[in-house]
Amino acid sequence: MEEMEFDPDHEIQVDREVHKNFVFGNNEMSAGLGLSHVNAGICGQQMPIQAHLVEGATPFLLSSKFLYDVDATINFRRGIAVFRQLSEKQIKLERTPNHHLLIPLMAFAGNTPVVENLFVQKEEHDSMVASLSGEPKPSVAFHPDEDSTEFQGTPDESSETQGGTQVE
Repeated sequence: MEEMEFDPDHEIQVDREVHKNFVFGNNEMSAGLGLSHVNAGICGQQMPIQAHLVEGATPFLLSSKFLYDVDATINFRRGIAVFRQLSEKQIKLERTPNHHLLIPLMAFAGNTPVVENLFVQKEEHDSMVASLSGEPKPSVAFHPDEDSTEFQGTPDESSETQGGTQVE
């Protein structure tokens, strides 16, 4: 962290006056110890993140508001996401043994090894994430079959749909 000039004493502040109450998955309740303000590196971008602190080994959880604000589209099965307000590139999320998805918070622009390994390679590209996130579709030349007046288009346009969901 030192080579990236990340000094936790300056990059993390805690407001101990904020004490939100939490109910966990096991129905236990706990009051937060404070609200932290962290300068994080996500997708090669520096950004401030707020997180409530609780006792124990609770992971750093990103809120649904944060995911909304960064325009996140996530394929939970494949662990691939795009955060359109930060980058148009798809990223590969890590998976814990309990199947939680993780994203490095130290992916600052200057942290080249982390940033380079974050983005999905072309062969891993997730077409469903691309479609849902509004990524432009690759163009396919239109060549109508001489015996047909049916539009050929891109594979996504000619795929069947069932109940509004694309079936592949």
